[in-house]
Amino acid sequence: MVFSLFASPSGTATASKSWFGAAQSGNLEEIENGLARGVKVDARSTDHSRTALWLASASGHGSVVTRLIEANACLDCHDIGLDNDTPLHIAAFKGHTEVVQILVAAGAAPHAKNANGRTARDLTAVSNVSAKTVDAIRAILEGRSANGMPEVQPSQEAVPQAVADEQEEGVSPGGTSPTKNRAALARARASSRSGGSPDPMRSSSSTASSLRSSESETQGSRDGD
Repeated sequence: MVFSLFASPSGTATASKSWFGAAQSGNLEEIENGLARGVKVDARSTDHSRTALWLASASGHGSVVTRLIEANACLDCHDIGLDNDTPLHIAAFKGHTEVVQILVAAGAAPHAKNANGRTARDLTAVSNVSAKTVDAIRAILEGRSANGMPEVQPSQEAVPQAVADEQEEGVSPGGTSPTKNRAALARARASSRSGGSPDPMRSSSSTASSLRSSESETQGSRDGD
């Protein structure tokens, strides 16, 4: 299928049906072509004003979702005219666990409400997916692993560098930027590879190290006295 785009007066390309079709079908190659030609990543379809990220999330295409987030797609842009669901709402409702994990790790708002006042977690109660899938998605949305234990939080060591990168690129700290999205996605991939479960050895080692450090500082303070 030929990837057709229409040139806009500004020299960028405007999204055609092929762009949205590629997002919905999971055609990563055509998404790459569109981005290369300058399609606005948050362009909206004529059908309920949906973005490519929304459509890819609804269809469960994790690779396309990841690429669009890397291109700085709006994480919480909802559709218009039906329930005003965000990409996270529709991914949770459809039972797309991987996409839910990617979106949450990238910074999507798990407590955002649609036009009916429902969060993504609320929609899992009315979806037609297995109980196991519902439990897995709720665990992600609630910030815990599937076995009910707290998730290991991403390392904060990379945060100062990410802020520095944003400042260097002229993006105000705390704003949405490609650098921030890429860092979040890297953490999402790492969590996905480990199955999203906490590492007891790593957690225990970190705790023990912190305790030893605290004890050393206390002893040093006492010796100084």
